[in-house]
Amino acid sequence: MAQNVNGSEVLQQERDADLRRVAQVAEDTRNGMRDARTCDKCNRPVSADNDAANLDIELGFAHAVFAASPRHLLPVVENGVVVCAGSPSRAQYLPGQQRDKRLSYAYQPDKETPYREAYDRMLRRVAAENTELN
Repeated sequence: MAQNVNGSEVLQQERDADLRRVAQVAEDTRNGMRDARTCDKCNRPVSADNDAANLDIELGFAHAVFAASPRHLLPVVENGVVVCAGSPSRAQYLPGQQRDKRLSYAYQPDKETPYREAYDRMLRRVAAENTELN
């Protein structure tokens, strides 16, 4: 029986296409209520490379995207002042970020690798999508 060497690539391409469709449907749904790129915490614009919903998609939480509002993933700093805390519960697993101090979101070491890998995929996907648009 011949092994399909590109099987994992095909699966990844299908997954990426599914995630783009889910993200587009979620954005279209949210656009009916408000600007889909505005943070639900600070009401400032959210770029695709700093949107917690995009990280959730990469983590495989596609079902949550339909209910999720756009939110900064990492803190937003303007003129040396934090104007949005972002999503400390997610960001705590990314390099250089502080641990979330809230007990209900205590750091779980087993989540660090999946979150970092998902964050890297998200950044690559967003960069590729931006390249396609330009």
